[in-house]
Amino acid sequence: MIIRKLHHVAYRCTDARATVEFYTSVLGLKYSHAVRNDYVPSTGEFYPHLHIFFEMDDGSSIAFFETPTEQAMGFDPNTPQWVQHLALEIDSKASQQQFIERFKALGIDYLGPTDHGFVQSIYFFDPSGHRLELTYRTDRAGELAAAETNAPHLLTQWLEDRQQWLKE
Repeated sequence: MIIRKLHHVAYRCTDARATVEFYTSVLGLKYSHAVRNDYVPSTGEFYPHLHIFFEMDDGSSIAFFETPTEQAMGFDPNTPQWVQHLALEIDSKASQQQFIERFKALGIDYLGPTDHGFVQSIYFFDPSGHRLELTYRTDRAGELAAAETNAPHLLTQWLEDRQQWLKE
């Protein structure tokens, strides 16, 4: 069996209306689908929710659940804020600059651009506090193939180093 692509990734949001406004007006995604249920289809639990989807160019989606009867949304206090994020690929430096200009005009704080060697990224938060990254590729010919070849070595070295750090 082959996994073909990402269908959707789902997060919780604090306000469906603000989320729709942000992902359509600020990021330009298509608001493509919504599902309202009082019961969770997979478990049968009573859990009123709205599940909203935003489609990207390749047909995959970012989705959100608003669950108003639950306690306020939070984030894992044991995970640094920069770790959990959603990286969205854009086509060019020019597109990234257009987003920077839009963010400035709308008063949206952002970090970057940050040069990761193979991509250039900017970082910002959506209305629910999810960290997002807009990134475009800057890799040179053969660079990603070399990274793939080196990945097993990096994992082995990481595991050795991690073992040493845990002993300290």
